[in-house]
Amino acid sequence: MRTIEAIGRTVDDAIAKGLAELGVTRDEAEITVLDEGSKGVFGFLGVKLARVQISVASLDEPEAPAEPDEEPQQPYAAPAPTARSVPAAPTERSDHPAAQFLYEVARLMNLPEPSIDVTQDEESGTVRVAVDGPSVGPFIGHH
Repeated sequence: MRTIEAIGRTVDDAIAKGLAELGVTRDEAEITVLDEGSKGVFGFLGVKLARVQISVASLDEPEAPAEPDEEPQQPYAAPAPTARSVPAAPTERSDHPAAQFLYEVARLMNLPEPSIDVTQDEESGTVRVAVDGPSVGPFIGHH
């Protein structure tokens, strides 16, 4: 059994992306809606993407039970660019107020927590914020 999670603006978008990644039709897959998502306020603030889990029986290789001393195999393949997996939370978080604000915005948008690096020039008071991570596209905007 091969299982992936796919994310899209709507449930149908997420399903289409997942099916395309697996290369199967809707009839060949078992689909579970994990989160229907929401449009948010004004169509962008607090947007919650739809998330689905798609499973398909692998016909080309039979499943063998794992030996007790073996590590279990991953239940899903690495996602392609069309599907996002939620990364583990970073081990270090910036305590800077700008970073705390951005962490909260990411949480409200239901996005994985980005990596945020804040530097501040003591002379001019200029604050520079670098945001990085697999889901920064919706976070920082279309362009």
